[in-house]
Amino acid sequence: MNVTEALASRKSVRAFKPDAIDKAVVMEILEKASRTPSWANSQPWSVFVAAGETLARIRNAYIDSYKNAVKAETDISRPAEWPEAAKERQKGLYPDMLPFDRRGANEAGFPWDRAFTSINPAYFAIHATCYGHEQIEDDSLLDLDMLQTGHSGYMSLAPSMQNEKYALDRKKLPVINGEACYEGIVGSSYADVQRYLYISSFMLGTCGHTYGANGIWQLNTNEKPYGLSPHGTQWGETPWQEAYQLPGSQHIGSCMKFLTQFEWHRFSYRPDWIDCPCTLAAADGGFAAGIPGDVRVVFQPVIGGMFWSPVRILGIEKDVTYRAMRFNPITDRTTDLGAVTPDADGSWVAPRVDMFGDWIYALVAIR
Repeated sequence: MNVTEALASRKSVRAFKPDAIDKAVVMEILEKASRTPSWANSQPWSVFVAAGETLARIRNAYIDSYKNAVKAETDISRPAEWPEAAKERQKGLYPDMLPFDRRGANEAGFPWDRAFTSINPAYFAIHATCYGHEQIEDDSLLDLDMLQTGHSGYMSLAPSMQNEKYALDRKKLPVINGEACYEGIVGSSYADVQRYLYISSFMLGTCGHTYGANGIWQLNTNEKPYGLSPHGTQWGETPWQEAYQLPGSQHIGSCMKFLTQFEWHRFSYRPDWIDCPCTLAAADGGFAAGIPGDVRVVFQPVIGGMFWSPVRILGIEKDVTYRAMRFNPITDRTTDLGAVTPDADGSWVAPRVDMFGDWIYALVAIR
C-alpha cells in the first residue's frame, strides 16, 4: 500500500474491543507516530499510556464529570454552533437520541452517561422492527440477529416461524427471537402461545428465545401503570406483581430444562422425521429436530389440531435402537415409553396419550 492508498482508505474508529493490547505493540505504534511532522520540529506532545486500574479510574472520572455537568476543558474550544457543512458531515456518527429515561432506549432514548464503557460492538443491541440485520448497514458488527415478530397472539405464530426460518437460512448469524407476543399483552398471548413460540423456535434452530410478560417490561404497578406509549396507546395495565406469576414462564422453563439435557446446539431441523410437519405457512402441524443416530425430538402441539392423532415418527435408522420418553411441559412430568420397535418401513407410532395437550417426545439412542 502506498501513501495515497493509505490516505484514501483511512477511517475513524469509535468502537473498540475490550481485549488487552500487548505493550510491545503499543510502543511500536508510538514509535511510528513519533515520525509525525511538527513546526520547527517542536514535537509539542506528551504521550501517556494507561491500562488496568489506572485506565478504570480515568474512565470513571469522565463518567462522573459527565453526570455532574462539569464543563470540559479542551485545547481547542468547541464551537457554540456548528456550520451547516460540519453538521452534515457529523450525521451518522452518533444516534440522535433523547436523554435517559426509565422506559429504555427504544421508547425514550439512549443512556449516554454509560457510553464511555458500553460503546463497544460486542455490546450493541438493535431493537428490531423485524430483523436486526436489516437495520444496520454492516451486519458483521452484530454477534446475533435479533428479531421482533409481533404481539398478535395466534396471528403472530406463522409470521414468527417464517421470519425465523428466513433469518436462519441466511446462515450468517445466530438467531434469537428477541421479542414476540409477551404473555398477557393486549389480553392475549397466554401460556399456549408461549409454549408454541418457544418450542417451535427451538426446533427451527434458533440459538435462543426471549420470554416477556406484559406488566414486567413496563414496570407496571397498581398505583402507577406505565401509561401511553409514544404512539398514543397503552399495552395493558397488568401490574408486575401479577405478571411474574403468569404460567407461561414456568412452562417455558420446564421445556428448557427438558430440552437442554441433550446436545441441543448440534440439533438440525428435520421436518422429514414426522408425517405431519408444520408448513410454516400456518400453525398446522408438528416439529422435529435432533441429531441423526443419537437423539430425535418431536413437538406435538395442540394448536393446529395435530393432538388428535398419535404422532408417527419416520425414517428410523435400522442400526440404531432408541428408547422413547414423553414430556408434558405443563406438569413438568416425563413418562418413559420404553424401547422403540419401528415398523418395517422405519416408522414408529407413539402410544396414544391419555390427555390432550402439548407433548414433547424424545427418542434417545441406547448405547
